[in-house]
Amino acid sequence: NIVIIDEYTKVIPDQMIKYAVEEKTDIIDKETGEAKKVNVRKIQEGVHDIQISPFDGFGVHTRAFGLEMANTLGIEEYVPASLQVRMPFLKGLSVEFPIKEWCAENRIKHIFDVFGNAHKVEDIDCIWNISMWKAYKLYKERYGKQGWNAYLDTVEKYNYKLGISKYSHHMNNLNLKARMNFQYL
Repeated sequence: NIVIIDEYTKVIPDQMIKYAVEEKTDIIDKETGEAKKVNVRKIQEGVHDIQISPFDGFGVHTRAFGLEMANTLGIEEYVPASLQVRMPFLKGLSVEFPIKEWCAENRIKHIFDVFGNAHKVEDIDCIWNISMWKAYKLYKERYGKQGWNAYLDTVEKYNYKLGISKYSHHMNNLNLKARMNFQYL
């Protein structure tokens, strides 16, 4: 049971940045000698507020989900702490987190998805954000509050399955240096 939640964003105020702007510029056409106005991109510098999404493409899952994935992947000696998940229009990094225990400690019984639908915490396996689900806007426009269910119906109709493209390794098998993508960092 996957619940898609809205993206957490944060504004970092008053940052000195360089950014591209389009400006109309006068040029002389080399072939015709005619004066023309064209759009040219220029770099400017200034102070702006920056909105960031620190959890872009990131979610959490329960230990039970991790155990199921380890079993499916044939991993017997440990349960991966993080999984890179893939489905059509869905990708990101999911990390094990005690969702049910944390919610119980904080007296949370329901999680509301991005469509406003309530989900019982006891039924949830994964909480993933909309930056993981690339088809969010499409399904929201077309199906409204039933967008996620319509997506799952489509996935089932075409017999797609959740894929794991990478997973964290056992501590005994870690290299001191390894290539990583930004989500691990």
